[in-house]
Amino acid sequence: MDKYGTSTGAPPTVQVSTVRGGTAGRPIVNCTALRIALPKPLAHGERASVSSDVSITVPERDDRFGPEGALRSPGNALTVLAVHDADEWHLDP
Repeated sequence: MDKYGTSTGAPPTVQVSTVRGGTAGRPIVNCTALRIALPKPLAHGERASVSSDVSITVPERDDRFGPEGALRSPGNALTVLAVHDADEWHLDP
């Protein structure tokens, strides 16, 4: 792993900064997951807000996350929350 949390040595195409409402850890799962620790655990039914700035660089490749002609598809870089139940974390693919 390099300083970006990847094995490529290149900066990630998605960078998260200025996390508010929690403390960000290092990117994991080849830079696709970012753990944000809340200041305290939430009780059942309690709410919290977390926000961040996200910068996306669309790579030059034919893929779901890349260009097709003049169209750019950054849809796979949108924030999705993982759920932790009594057993484990469930990361959306």
